[in-house]
Amino acid sequence: SSAQLSGGEQQASGKSGEIFWFSADRRFVLKTIADGEAAALVGLLPELAEHFVLHEGSLLTRYFGAFRLTDARGAVQFVVMNNIFEGAPDLRVMYDLKGTTEDRWVDPAPGKCLKDNNFAEVTLLFEDETARALHEAIRADTAFLQRHGIMDYSMMCAMADVAVSDFTPSRRFSPLMGGLPARERVGFVKPTRTECIVFLGVIDMLVTYTWKKIAAHVLKNSTIGWSAEIDTVDPERYAVRFRTHFAKKFLGSSDDLVATEAPMEHFESPMRPFGQSGGTAA
Repeated sequence: SSAQLSGGEQQASGKSGEIFWFSADRRFVLKTIADGEAAALVGLLPELAEHFVLHEGSLLTRYFGAFRLTDARGAVQFVVMNNIFEGAPDLRVMYDLKGTTEDRWVDPAPGKCLKDNNFAEVTLLFEDETARALHEAIRADTAFLQRHGIMDYSMMCAMADVAVSDFTPSRRFSPLMGGLPARERVGFVKPTRTECIVFLGVIDMLVTYTWKKIAAHVLKNSTIGWSAEIDTVDPERYAVRFRTHFAKKFLGSSDDLVATEAPMEHFESPMRPFGQSGGTAA
């Protein structure tokens, strides 16, 4: 019944205008979808089920049903999905990430979902084995979506400030969902590192590269430029860009670079002139 649902609002980070509800236990999300997305889901289902069997660490959304309700006012169709943030404590920050920069900034505010340009100085450091598993999952997931002509999907990424010892992850659907211990590195020159729990999942994976998307690509490419950064690109370019981006953003702890400052007395002043083969300048 509706009393067991909360929400009924548009997602702040999206442009689709779709409406979301959450089940009372926060395990499931209900989302209205357009006709094209419903058709895409029906076409995907057999191979999607097989993909989950072959890749148990998949980060793709799990779908549990698609429904159509009709009354005198018209019809509405919606899907039931797993909640990527199931079991999450209070989230400090949430991002909707596509691996591109075009129109990907949100003015920060409490509870607001941020985007790629807000995430620019952030790198997430996982245990090495976890980082490798994430890269493999993203590679397999994007290859699957590319084969089915899907683009415009996002990586939802949220962080909670909670000690690993105080957190019990939910591994209901994937060993990579339900919370992963990590360090959030922010900045380039003198970065900060904060222990956190990271929640990940790929959403909005029912958008195909239709003639409307192709027209949008042509228009943006001719007016904005920066063809490598506009969001409406073909599924192959979208997949390559997506996995390349997160290969740089999700790192293993052994890949963490630590910059150190050397005291000035370690350097000669003025420097000796350079010459060929290490000799003095002529």
